[in-house]
Amino acid sequence: MLLCMKVLNCNNSFDDKFPNTSCNHADAVNLKDLREKLPKLTDIKCVRCDNENGVKIGNSPPEPGSTDTSERTEGADIQNEDLASSKDAENPTNPIIWLCLICCESHCGRNDKKHAIMHYENNKEHALSINFEDLSIWCYECDTTPTENDVLSEAQKTM
Repeated sequence: MLLCMKVLNCNNSFDDKFPNTSCNHADAVNLKDLREKLPKLTDIKCVRCDNENGVKIGNSPPEPGSTDTSERTEGADIQNEDLASSKDAENPTNPIIWLCLICCESHCGRNDKKHAIMHYENNKEHALSINFEDLSIWCYECDTTPTENDVLSEAQKTM
Protein backbone atom coordinates (compact mmCIF):
# COMPACT_ATOMS: atom_id res chain seq x y z
CA MET A 1 0.00 0.00 0.00
CA LEU A 2 1.37 3.44 -0.94
CA LEU A 3 0.86 6.36 1.39
CA CYS A 4 1.06 9.99 0.37
CA MET A 5 2.39 12.32 3.01
CA LYS A 6 2.79 16.06 3.14
CA VAL A 7 5.88 17.49 4.75
CA LEU A 8 5.40 19.28 8.04
CA ASN A 9 7.19 22.57 8.37
CA CYS A 10 8.74 23.84 11.61
CA ASN A 11 5.36 25.13 12.82
CA ASN A 12 3.94 21.60 12.54
CA SER A 13 1.51 22.74 9.87
CA PHE A 14 1.21 21.33 6.38
CA ASP A 15 3.17 23.31 3.83
CA ASP A 16 1.67 23.26 0.34
CA LYS A 17 3.62 26.33 -0.81
CA PHE A 18 7.01 24.56 -0.83
CA PRO A 19 6.38 20.86 -1.27
CA ASN A 20 9.37 18.65 -0.61
CA THR A 21 9.29 14.93 -1.13
CA SER A 22 12.66 14.05 0.37
CA CYS A 23 13.89 16.70 2.83
CA ASN A 24 12.28 19.15 5.21
CA HIS A 25 15.39 21.22 5.99
CA ALA A 26 14.85 23.75 3.20
CA ASP A 27 12.88 26.00 5.53
CA ALA A 28 16.22 26.89 7.17
CA VAL A 29 17.39 28.52 3.90
CA ASN A 30 16.86 32.28 3.84
CA LEU A 31 16.80 33.25 0.16
CA LYS A 32 17.05 36.97 0.96
CA ASP A 33 20.24 36.43 2.97
CA LEU A 34 21.61 34.14 0.27
CA ARG A 35 21.00 36.77 -2.42
CA GLU A 36 22.73 39.42 -0.28
CA LYS A 37 25.76 37.30 0.65
CA LEU A 38 26.51 35.65 -2.70
CA PRO A 39 27.70 38.79 -4.53
CA LYS A 40 30.11 39.46 -1.66
CA LEU A 41 31.90 36.14 -2.21
CA THR A 42 34.99 37.08 -4.17
CA ASP A 43 37.25 34.06 -3.91
CA ILE A 44 35.47 30.72 -3.88
CA LYS A 45 37.65 28.31 -1.93
CA CYS A 46 37.44 26.24 1.23
CA VAL A 47 37.63 28.61 4.19
CA ARG A 48 39.06 25.88 6.45
CA CYS A 49 41.78 24.83 4.00
CA ASP A 50 42.62 28.52 3.60
CA ASN A 51 42.85 28.98 7.38
CA GLU A 52 44.94 25.83 7.78
CA ASN A 53 47.46 27.09 5.25
CA GLY A 54 48.08 30.23 7.29
CA VAL A 55 48.41 28.42 10.63
CA LYS A 56 51.77 27.00 11.62
CA ILE A 57 51.58 23.37 12.70
CA GLY A 58 54.21 22.08 15.09
CA ASN A 59 56.54 23.77 17.56
CA SER A 60 56.75 27.49 18.21
CA PRO A 61 59.12 29.52 16.04
CA PRO A 62 62.60 30.17 17.45
CA GLU A 63 63.37 33.32 19.36
CA PRO A 64 64.12 36.37 17.17
CA GLY A 65 67.73 36.31 15.97
CA SER A 66 68.10 32.57 16.50
CA THR A 67 69.41 30.51 13.58
CA ASP A 68 68.35 27.13 15.04
CA THR A 69 65.59 25.68 12.87
CA SER A 70 65.76 22.11 14.17
CA GLU A 71 62.81 22.61 16.52
CA ARG A 72 60.50 23.86 13.80
CA THR A 73 61.43 21.61 10.88
CA GLU A 74 58.47 19.25 11.32
CA GLY A 75 55.97 22.10 11.51
CA ALA A 76 57.54 23.88 8.57
CA ASP A 77 57.41 20.73 6.45
CA ILE A 78 53.73 20.24 7.20
CA GLN A 79 53.03 23.90 6.47
CA ASN A 80 54.90 23.69 3.16
CA GLU A 81 52.87 20.61 2.16
CA ASP A 82 49.67 22.50 2.98
CA LEU A 83 50.82 25.49 0.95
CA ALA A 84 51.68 23.24 -1.96
CA SER A 85 48.24 21.67 -1.87
CA SER A 86 46.62 25.11 -1.78
CA LYS A 87 48.46 26.02 -4.99
CA ASP A 88 46.51 23.26 -6.72
CA ALA A 89 43.81 25.87 -7.28
CA GLU A 90 45.26 26.37 -10.76
CA ASN A 91 45.15 22.62 -11.31
CA PRO A 92 42.00 21.12 -12.87
CA THR A 93 41.94 18.63 -10.00
CA ASN A 94 41.32 21.30 -7.36
CA PRO A 95 38.72 20.46 -4.71
CA ILE A 96 35.02 20.65 -5.33
CA ILE A 97 33.62 23.47 -3.24
CA TRP A 98 30.28 23.28 -1.43
CA LEU A 99 28.52 26.41 -0.19
CA CYS A 100 26.50 26.15 3.00
CA LEU A 101 23.02 27.43 2.11
CA ILE A 102 22.51 28.65 5.67
CA CYS A 103 25.61 30.80 6.31
CA CYS A 104 27.27 30.98 2.85
CA GLU A 105 30.60 29.55 4.00
CA SER A 106 32.43 27.56 1.35
CA HIS A 107 34.09 24.24 2.16
CA CYS A 108 35.76 21.37 0.33
CA GLY A 109 33.76 18.18 -0.13
CA ARG A 110 33.90 14.57 0.98
CA ASN A 111 36.47 13.65 -1.69
CA ASP A 112 38.92 16.21 -0.35
CA LYS A 113 39.45 17.14 3.32
CA LYS A 114 35.73 16.83 4.11
CA HIS A 115 35.44 20.33 5.55
CA ALA A 116 31.82 20.68 4.35
CA ILE A 117 30.89 17.61 6.39
CA MET A 118 32.83 18.94 9.38
CA HIS A 119 30.97 22.25 9.07
CA TYR A 120 27.64 20.41 9.26
CA GLU A 121 28.82 18.23 12.17
CA ASN A 122 29.75 21.38 14.11
CA ASN A 123 26.55 23.22 13.07
CA LYS A 124 23.74 20.66 12.84
CA GLU A 125 21.26 23.30 11.68
CA HIS A 126 23.46 23.87 8.59
CA ALA A 127 22.36 20.70 6.83
CA LEU A 128 22.12 21.96 3.23
CA SER A 129 24.99 22.73 0.87
CA ILE A 130 25.19 23.45 -2.85
CA ASN A 131 27.97 22.25 -5.13
CA PHE A 132 29.57 25.17 -7.01
CA GLU A 133 30.50 22.92 -9.92
CA ASP A 134 27.15 21.39 -10.87
CA LEU A 135 24.70 23.21 -8.53
CA SER A 136 23.54 19.96 -6.96
CA ILE A 137 22.26 20.28 -3.41
CA TRP A 138 23.00 17.84 -0.60
CA CYS A 139 21.29 17.48 2.76
CA TYR A 140 23.71 16.05 5.31
CA GLU A 141 20.91 15.38 7.80
CA CYS A 142 18.79 13.36 5.34
CA ASP A 143 21.87 12.01 3.53
CA THR A 144 20.25 12.68 0.17
CA THR A 145 19.87 15.11 -2.71
CA PRO A 146 16.61 16.95 -2.04
CA THR A 147 14.21 17.22 -4.97
CA GLU A 148 11.01 19.02 -5.81
CA ASN A 149 11.51 21.98 -3.49
CA ASP A 150 10.83 25.53 -4.62
CA VAL A 151 13.16 27.14 -2.06
CA LEU A 152 16.08 24.98 -3.14
CA SER A 153 15.28 25.55 -6.82
CA GLU A 154 15.40 29.29 -6.16
CA ALA A 155 18.73 28.87 -4.36
CA GLN A 156 20.10 27.10 -7.44
CA LYS A 157 18.84 29.90 -9.70
CA THR A 158 20.47 32.47 -7.42
CA MET A 159 23.85 30.87 -7.99
